Amino acid sequence: MASYRVNHRIRRLAFLVVAGAAMVLGLWPNAVFAQSFANHAFGHDLARHVIVISGEITAETPSRFVAWLNREQPDGYIILLDGDGADPRAGMALGQIIRDHGFETEVGRVEYSDGKIAPGRCFDACALAFLGGQARRFSDQAFLGFQGGAMLKSIASPQLSADFVTYLIAMDVDVRLYAAVATHTGAVPLSLSRTQSKKFRIITPDGFSSFELSARQKGIAAYAQRVGTTRPFDTATGMGVICAQAGGGEIWVEIGTDDTASHAADHMSQLDGMTIDITDHNDQRRSFNIPVEDMFTPKGTKTWHGRADETLIAALGNATRIETRLDMPKSFGAVYTSHQLVETDRHAINAVLAHCE
Repeated sequence: MASYRVNHRIRRLAFLVVAGAAMVLGLWPNAVFAQSFANHAFGHDLARHVIVISGEITAETPSRFVAWLNREQPDGYIILLDGDGADPRAGMALGQIIRDHGFETEVGRVEYSDGKIAPGRCFDACALAFLGGQARRFSDQAFLGFQGGAMLKSIASPQLSADFVTYLIAMDVDVRLYAAVATHTGAVPLSLSRTQSKKFRIITPDGFSSFELSARQKGIAAYAQRVGTTRPFDTATGMGVICAQAGGGEIWVEIGTDDTASHAADHMSQLDGMTIDITDHNDQRRSFNIPVEDMFTPKGTKTWHGRADETLIAALGNATRIETRLDMPKSFGAVYTSHQLVETDRHAINAVLAHCE
């Protein structure tokens, strides 16, 4: 451990020269600091509540984290990781706990001086814990790394290596990540670009696909499907703008939902409607509340529809962001989503609107 710290500055300098802000999978030791847990809220929105795990991950960390969760009952579902640890089994155990709770992971830390998330550094056991996230992300300025082949051989048995590979499979990470770590022996850290990290499935897909045009039984639709996991209070699986030809051509807004919302299909009278928030090119945000109707789909399906009036149709044509909320009874949970539009999204939506003119 002494030599591990002595070489820190030399190896860190080498990495910065070679890899810049790329993600690291290599021989970069990280300074060890006291391990801690924290809960931080940037605001009232649940997505702005984060759980922070920082410092050296040891054999005691998984049980300590479970005890902390039971004691603190934190609201957040995003875990910020910033630290290291030489015990791979501890990292995998912590990652399994993270997965069992449905948490998402991000490499980062909280800058309490300005209340922002700053890029973090996550190595070895910390990196293994990071892989437990139901959704995983890190910025271009954050670092994720593992010790290379020499370090792995010094601590690994065949059984531990098998456990490592099994863990990667369980977390839906490409097993070639293990090969890259196990075979790296160079003095300079092995680094992967952001594109390569996506190829290894270290970073998970997030958000929604682009709006695509598709035929509907009585018209056409521009529809975006979720490509990442749903989240607490962000459970829409899709959103769309539909031109239906019944009654001479009408515009409808559709929200696709998960199993939770489908249970409310028999209780539509309890719904307060659908809220559509539209942001335009001038960053002006307008809110529209419309009744939820069955439209053409059989009762009990997992889609919800609202008929758009002229003001909402005009707003859709100039939208840069669309947010939807299905205002459901609390007993059924919430359905919410937000999608930032790109140029092709606007073209698809406007094609649907033009079809109904």
